[in-house]
Amino acid sequence: MYGYDSAFIGGTLALPSFKRAYGLDTASASQVAALSSNIVSTFQGGAFFGSMFGFVLAEKFGRKPIMLLSAVIFSIGAGLQLSGMLGLLYAGRALTGR
Repeated sequence: MYGYDSAFIGGTLALPSFKRAYGLDTASASQVAALSSNIVSTFQGGAFFGSMFGFVLAEKFGRKPIMLLSAVIFSIGAGLQLSGMLGLLYAGRALTGR
């Protein structure tokens, strides 16, 4: 799931429909670069903190329940990314990085 989501966003950021939905079609090049980098780095931040919590929780509860929980969290994050709102996109990226 991690590999798919990290590869998927590069193509998504270049789509005209994505740019139109988030107002990037009228934004300056620096604004587009800033938003794109924030979207990508939010995913990486979620991955960093998710790996920390995942290790601790897997040690305590076992690997299988934590993998199932991670799949549920990933699904919620993917759903949030579909909302069309920038704040929920960031939240979804952080959760899918988990």
